[in-house]
Amino acid sequence: MRRKFFIRFLFLSILGLIIIFEFISCKDTQTEVTKEIVFPDSNVSFSKHVEPLFQQRCAQAACHGGNNPQADLNLEYNSYSSIRNKPGLVIGGDANGSRLTQRLEGKLPQMPPPKFPQLTTNQIQGVKKWINEGASNN
Repeated sequence: MRRKFFIRFLFLSILGLIIIFEFISCKDTQTEVTKEIVFPDSNVSFSKHVEPLFQQRCAQAACHGGNNPQADLNLEYNSYSSIRNKPGLVIGGDANGSRLTQRLEGKLPQMPPPKFPQLTTNQIQGVKKWINEGASNN
């Protein structure tokens, strides 16, 4: 009888720890589904397209926002300065050489991680277009 109780107690304790771990890590789902950001074929604007995408998909998920952003990259506020101050993350005019593009395309460890909703092909191509167009703060 005690053994059965101990096994049940151990199982529930492990389950509780798993649940706690999930709550303290990045949120698995976004609590609010927001309007999908669609990028144009050219003249991509940081303020109209790229920054809202970062706000919605990166900072809101609590991975790159809040008091303890992952990789010390906070995209919640002043995201342009944040990404431009990380050497090699965005190389204006060279999307293929930029680590951001390599991460979005899964050539480096993928961002967002596979357990999170992925960016659309249009969004990835839009970020690349913005970088290739000079990655300006427009």
